[in-house]
Order: sequence, then structure tokens, then C-alpha cells
Amino acid sequence: MLHSCSFPCCETRTLSTYCWEHELLIRNETEAERENASVRDRPLSRELAGLNATTAQPELPTTRPA
Repeated sequence: MLHSCSFPCCETRTLSTYCWEHELLIRNETEAERENASVRDRPLSRELAGLNATTAQPELPTTRPA
């Protein structure tokens, strides 16, 4: 059964909740939000540098054979 798209002020008739145009719009917004969330979860370069500095192994002195 056809009904109007659930997006505000859209009169397009559709079988699903949203018309194709608004379905794509919502999908793109959702993907952008996920990408932004994953970027926020990654450590910053200064955080990586601090992490590398605290976990770095001390260099062993090189000895020359006598």
C-alpha cells in the first residue's frame, strides 16, 4: 500500500518509510556520523608520540669486539 514519505513536508508516495531521495539522504548522514565517530576514537598524533615515548625500549650500547 502506498503512503507518503515520512520525511517532513515530502508528499512523495512510497511503499517504504521514506522515498528513495530521502532514504539516500538519511543513509549518507548515518555513514558520515559513523565516520566522524571512528575518527574521534583514533588517537591523535601527539597521543601516539607520547605512547611511543613511554613504551620505547632503551637502546642497548653497542660494543666493539676487542
